[in-house]
This record gives sequence, structure tokens and C-alpha cells, in this order.
Amino acid sequence: MIAEDLNLEGVTHQDILHGFLARERLGSTVITKGIAVPHTRLAQVERPIGAFIKLHEPIAFDNHDEHNVSMLFGLVMPENNKQEHISVLSCLAECFQCQTRIAQLNDTHGIEEAYRLLTLCQADVVIE
Repeated sequence: MIAEDLNLEGVTHQDILHGFLARERLGSTVITKGIAVPHTRLAQVERPIGAFIKLHEPIAFDNHDEHNVSMLFGLVMPENNKQEHISVLSCLAECFQCQTRIAQLNDTHGIEEAYRLLTLCQADVVIE
């Protein structure tokens, strides 16, 4: 569904899911209590694409802290730009270290407000 919703030509939801699962097998993508950033790089993708997902109920997520996850930021990156991938992940990790921002995201109910809060994090990276 995400691939279709984002109108990614040549990318299926299975491509994204398999990429996320392959990355997760390397190590948990939980970056702080309650937040995970599953990510993958795909050859068919030309620009960074992210999707913020706030769950109604927390889910168990494979991580060493044994915390449930209630927010995810799924990230699909171009396969051929490792440095950009690292930069975007660094930016997201920094964003999600702010406890005030996490609380605000937990309290949001609208797409526009979540988008506003997340774009405050962006320094010089562009995620669609």
C-alpha cells in the first residue's frame, strides 16, 4: 500500500517490506523508546521518501530495550547514495532525541501538525 500511496513507479509494497525486513535482520532500527526507523535502499527510487506512522496501539518491536513502538518513520532511499542515506538517518535520529518533540508527536491528531513537527527537524536534507 505504501508504494501505491506514494506513487512509486516500479516499486511494490513487497519490495519495501522485503527491504525493511532484510535491514531489520541486521539489527533493530529502534532509535529511542517507542520509535523505530525501518529503512531500506532500492535501485528504483530516485529520491528519499519517508512515511511517518503513528499507531493507535504500541506494538512489540524487536529491540534490545524491550520497549513497544508506537511511532515509525519508514524511509526508502536511493540505492546508489550511501552518504545521503547516512545523513537522513542522522537527521532523523537527532530529531527523535528531543523528548518535547516526541511528546508533541504523540499528542498530534492531524497530518499537518505531524508534518510541521517533523519538518522542524530537517536541516539540509529533503525527504518527500
